[in-house]
Amino acid sequence: MLIVAYHSIDPSGSPVSTSPSEFEEDLRAVEAGGFSFTSLDRCAEALARDDPPPAPAVAITFDDGYASVLSMALPILRKHRVRATVFVIAGRFGADNRWDGQWESIPTMPLLSEEEVCELAAREIDIGCHGWSHRDLRDLDDRSLEREMLNAASAIEHCVGKPVRHFAYPYGYRSPREIGMASRRFATASSAMPGLVVRRSNVHDLPRLDPRDLRGALTLGLRSASSLAPYLLARRRLRQLRRSIERAWS
Repeated sequence: MLIVAYHSIDPSGSPVSTSPSEFEEDLRAVEAGGFSFTSLDRCAEALARDDPPPAPAVAITFDDGYASVLSMALPILRKHRVRATVFVIAGRFGADNRWDGQWESIPTMPLLSEEEVCELAAREIDIGCHGWSHRDLRDLDDRSLEREMLNAASAIEHCVGKPVRHFAYPYGYRSPREIGMASRRFATASSAMPGLVVRRSNVHDLPRLDPRDLRGALTLGLRSASSLAPYLLARRRLRQLRRSIERAWS
């Protein structure tokens, strides 16, 4: 099983943007490649039973809760009958993406309001938690970490009136402490490193692909676990190298 992380669906060409036409082409390519669409709920249920997760299958997720998910992505998701998960930031409903630590190369873009998040939930989109303020969780004391993970999830539940069962670590950064806290509250928690979700995967440290990882796999015709695993390992090592270089220059 593959989990794919999108951000904004818009035509701006920003580092976190996928155009609507490209997003729809991704969904078509997934179907043409012999994959089915699944959900994080189904993944969690399979792993809880010690069963293999759905395969070959793809779960679609969105980080940050950009307003474009409602206006641009939802019609495409409904057209292709895809149930996605949107990870929202509890303390930034109706605000924008200019949180501390945001990359300067990313333009200011609006995030979903409370009403828009509720509209997505009413249209069978699963709402997950992406923290209270998009902080690097590793930098926080235990009390602040609880606010970013546990209190944030409760606030989102109060908004949408449905359980919030899934968490995505901001920036994908996590340590054993954050993984342990996620296990107290969530059915799944996801990172930002590519990899396959398999029976032995840690349900609170699930790998996720970015859209470029997915397109590469589809272009190469990779479908089985035996062919996807070495490709995703190479992508993972490349991602780790890039992050090491970024840290060295920061």
